[in-house]
Amino acid sequence: IRTIDVPLSPDEWRAYRDMRDDMVHWLESGALGISRHAAVKVLRLAQITSGLLGGIEADLEDDPANEELMRSLGLEGQNAPPPAPAPPDHMAVIGRSKLDALLDLQEQMLREDSNLKLLVWFRFVPELRRWLEVVSERFPGIACGAVCGKSVTGVPVRQEREQAMRLLHPRTSPPGPAAVGGTYGTGGLGLNFTAFSTVIHSSHIYEDYKRRQSDKRVDRPGQRRVVTQFDLVATGPKGQRTIDHVILEARRKKQDLNDWTTAAWVRALMEE
Repeated sequence: IRTIDVPLSPDEWRAYRDMRDDMVHWLESGALGISRHAAVKVLRLAQITSGLLGGIEADLEDDPANEELMRSLGLEGQNAPPPAPAPPDHMAVIGRSKLDALLDLQEQMLREDSNLKLLVWFRFVPELRRWLEVVSERFPGIACGAVCGKSVTGVPVRQEREQAMRLLHPRTSPPGPAAVGGTYGTGGLGLNFTAFSTVIHSSHIYEDYKRRQSDKRVDRPGQRRVVTQFDLVATGPKGQRTIDHVILEARRKKQDLNDWTTAAWVRALMEE
């Protein structure tokens, strides 16, 4: 796996540091016992590294993929509402550093292999949707698809998924270049993606089993080419560490985030 550093823009880095410092304040204040807002802040740190911000409170409540994060923050089973009604949380685009890095890498790969079949994994649905919209404009003629729990191309989810499966499966994949994006947890254990051999992880998740599950859709029996993987890792403008480093290092060291103390979280977040 090759790691590619992606420096955030000044605006993205400013938003990241503000959210990080706010998160550390929550951790150190002991307010975690009465509020789920701290878990939202952790997810938003990851979101900011992809140039997006907001619109995830509902995801935190409804998505079981975040259970491990909630436990690690001491918030498991807490259903107390916030002390006052929160205003509507809308998604905002604050930058595109990682998106541009992904597109530039894809373009470079296409110059080297005009029949490139590229699979990209994302943590958040909006970043998958944004990438697909730009890919269709920047690389016209390339077959595109999405593997996601929600429709991201405007067609029904089942139809969208079937179209992507035809691109990914070696028996039905057409000749020529193709690009498919997916969200972690939607690459089921029985799926065969071996028509593709180049994988980019544009954003990252805490759940190690979901990362391994995604990897095994491509690197499995029937794969006839060497699988090449890339991790895009956001940094500060001067190479400072971000939540991307925290997630990847914890998973590579096989650390259980459930065992992390508040002090461990503070150290990990503040280390630059």
